[in-house]
Order: sequence, then structure tokens, then C-alpha cells
Amino acid sequence: MLQGLRVAPSAPPPIVPRTVSTDMPASPATLVTPSCPDLHRWLFGGALAHPSGAIAGWREAETGRLSDEYPEISGYFLSAAVFADATSSPVVAGAAEWLTERIEANEIASRRADGPAIYNFDQGIIAAGLLKYGIRTGHARTMTAGVRAAASLRDQIQRHGHLPTLDPTGGQPQGRPATWSTVGRLHLAKTVQCLLLAAELGEGGMRDAARMLIADTRARFSLGSESFREANGETNLHSTCYALEGFWIWNAANAEDDRDELLEATMDELIAKRLPSGGFPRNASLPGEQSDVTSQVARLALLLAREEAARPTIARLRAVAIPTERGYAMPYQPEASELHQNAWVTMFAAQSLALADGVRGLEWWELI
Repeated sequence: MLQGLRVAPSAPPPIVPRTVSTDMPASPATLVTPSCPDLHRWLFGGALAHPSGAIAGWREAETGRLSDEYPEISGYFLSAAVFADATSSPVVAGAAEWLTERIEANEIASRRADGPAIYNFDQGIIAAGLLKYGIRTGHARTMTAGVRAAASLRDQIQRHGHLPTLDPTGGQPQGRPATWSTVGRLHLAKTVQCLLLAAELGEGGMRDAARMLIADTRARFSLGSESFREANGETNLHSTCYALEGFWIWNAANAEDDRDELLEATMDELIAKRLPSGGFPRNASLPGEQSDVTSQVARLALLLAREEAARPTIARLRAVAIPTERGYAMPYQPEASELHQNAWVTMFAAQSLALADGVRGLEWWELI
């Protein structure tokens, strides 16, 4: 199942079921600007890299100042590099080495600001990135580190019957309120990708853990769940999309072609929250556009063959993209007075644009 991951494809992979189809892939010369390659030029041009090799979550557009070293986003960065066939880039190799060394040294705290806390979501994203990069490049140390991170999630699922939000060995984050990221569990469905990748490598117990994770999430899922709540009581749509992405990964990996009623019905609810601009808000019932949600909803809509629903949202992504000296970056909040060029938004948006332009499909292991 990982043939396309083991060797970089010389041509785009076939479009998988539930992906919007196209008769004739567009050539780069005919793509609307900005396109997926325009975003990749910024991502892999070095603007996000710390001297350590770590990748920042964002860059201030005005000053160029980077956010702190971000392990989770460094994991996403490796996944994005595999999707872009950019694993030979020095900044990608630097991020892989930084993450690998951290895991080898058991330095797995998620964020400097949160002390020793270990977010299991972050560990899942790191594991997936390391495994994809290791498989693609044949880098054994990176694969071993990825398996180790995935094994931590497997062991917790086996121990508790579900995946906790935080690894108990790390303690609680310092000074954080109870929100979706600190106490919620439903968004953790997206970590199913790393478990399935490790299962494909022959690691024991991974597929059963993946099945338990998805079953637990589906049994508890609703858009109004407390598991998606912000500190202000509002539903966070970014985390909601994470859960739906987990469902899509599981369905695609298992070639389940039957209509997923839970996924489709929730997409109906999400699409109904689109703003007049074509973008999507951070919270379900408050204004305030946030581009990670916009990118995620567009990508899911296209994966579910909802091309018409995705069209205004794709147009919005192109409209708010920030031109730079090398490619385009995506803003976190396009209406903010100070723009941040955001790493993960740009990664998600690049896949959305690739799908919209008909030049790429997505395999289950490719979704960032």
C-alpha cells in the first residue's frame, strides 16, 4: 500500500475514491496563481527554518521574526516535503535530523511554553512526518524515531482503551485553560495516520490501536461536543476538521467506498458556516476568518467530491495569499492588522490548491 511513498512518483498518483476527478491534468503553465507550486516555493525556501533545523509555526510578514521552534509543525513540514517531492532540500533534512535527535534523547515535550507537557496529537503528527520522510529517503534512524513516537500512542490506547489528550508521563501544560487542545479527544482521530503507517511497516498492535482510536472517536463525535470547545465555550472548527480528516484517512486506507454518513453530514454543517468572503471562521458562531479552517474545509470538500462547495473557498485562498520574494505564503487570519505568514496553513492550502487544479490526488498517507 505504500509503493508511492517508497519512491517519489514520476507522475502524479491516481486520484483516489472520493476525490474530485479531472479528465486532463492541468499543466503548470496554465495554473491559476497562486498554485500549489507557488506555496511550496515559500515553504521550502528556508524562510521558516531555525538554525537548529526546527521549523517555526509562523513568520511575521513585517519583521521576518520567527515563532518558537515547533516540533509538531516540523513534523507537518516533513509530510509536506514528501508530498512536494522536496525531501532533498537541506531545510527538510535539517528538520528531520532535529526531530530524530529529540526523540533519541527522549526530549519530547511539545512546546517550550507548556513545560514538560506532551500533547499526543503533536506526537502523532511528528511520528507521521518522520515515518514518511524515513520511508521515502531510506533513512533508518528517522524511521526508527517515527516508529518509537507511534508506539507511544499505541501503548496508551492499549492501556486506556482510548488515546488521552496528554501523555501522562509529561504532566499538565502550565497555565493553559481547559480547551479542545488540553482536554479534548476527538481531534486525536487524525493521529490514526501514524498508526497505519507503522502497521504497514509490520509493527505489532498498530492496526488494532488505529481501529480502537477511530471507533472511540466515532462513538463520541458530534459538532457540539465539549471536546471541541474553546475557553469561551465556542466550538473550534479547526479541531473539528482534524477529526474529520482522521475519518477520511481511515476510510481511504481501508478502501471503504460506502458513503460515510457521519463525515458527510458534518461536512454539510461545516459548509453552512462559510462566511460571505468564502472563508471560514475559527469558531462556529463568531465572526473572524481563520485560514487553517478555510484550507481544511476546502480540502475535505474536494476529497468528498464537493467541487461546487469548494469553489468559493478555493477562490478565497488564492485571494488572501501573501506574495513573497520566493513564492506565496498563507496568512493565519487574513483580516488581522499584523499578518503572520503561517506554516501549517500554507501546507494545508497547497494540498487544497493541488486538488482544485486537478494536478494531484491524495493517498491516505499523503494528507498533511
